Amino acid sequence: MTRIRFWAMAAMMLAALAARPAMAAYDESPESFVHDIYAHYESRFEGDETKGIALVNAAVVHRYFEPTIAAKMIADMKASHGEVGALDFDPFVNGQDWQITGVKIAINQDSPIRALATVRFKNFDAMDEIRLQLLRVGKGWRVADILYSNEMHSLSSVYKK
Repeated sequence: MTRIRFWAMAAMMLAALAARPAMAAYDESPESFVHDIYAHYESRFEGDETKGIALVNAAVVHRYFEPTIAAKMIADMKASHGEVGALDFDPFVNGQDWQITGVKIAINQDSPIRALATVRFKNFDAMDEIRLQLLRVGKGWRVADILYSNEMHSLSSVYKK
């Protein structure tokens, strides 16, 4: 009987440890949330082709965006029937192609539920700056809007019709 209890306890401890990273993702700081996003984009060496974040389904969109903008993005995906919709570029790099280096992130958290992340990086040979308006949703942070410096538009403006 002691052996059964030992193995049962060991299995429970392993399950708790395995679940811990998933739980931690929902209690992150705005800094770690934004760093996680750009870790998918930043090239670590010459010729490194990063995959970015493929916003291909509702689960992925909800992981990174707050509910209002996520609903608009998902509705656009459905209306596009697998074709390119209103969002015809990667919102995190403001482009269709990228080779991101030198990512610098600055966070200005003006309340417990709102923050502004200024992200500067080099994309190929051009410097760029993107500002992510962040909103705390539940135990995690999500993007409420993205402001682009070089074209004077925002992610939310893509969905205004």
